[in-house]
Amino acid sequence: MVPPTGMGAGMLGLPADITPPSRFVRIAMILEAALEPATSEEALILAQHVVNTVDIPLGFVRQHHKNKTTYELTQYATFMDLTNKVFYYRTYKNMTLRSVSLDKINFESGSPRFKMPIRWKLYHRSDK
Repeated sequence: MVPPTGMGAGMLGLPADITPPSRFVRIAMILEAALEPATSEEALILAQHVVNTVDIPLGFVRQHHKNKTTYELTQYATFMDLTNKVFYYRTYKNMTLRSVSLDKINFESGSPRFKMPIRWKLYHRSDK
């Protein structure tokens, strides 16, 4: 591995480098080449595939400083259907896409707060 010039796992200039500018360019190129989605569902599927190309798994990007190692990761991804007013999200530990219909939420002052689970336990089929 090439020594890092900054955050990005030392892959600067290599194919699929993970630096923010390279990730931005990758997204732009994919969107330029991808077929135009015909429906909201197709747009959501395309958006997920595009975001998957720049997802950072834990440990891939790390920085060593004063005997401490810190890691970057993609903690969550969000998608918004502006036409149908639906907010979608998934987290690092739960890639299942979850949705919130914004039309069904009361945003007025004093209304109950809505909480979305971010943490998630992995269950196995044998768990009861």
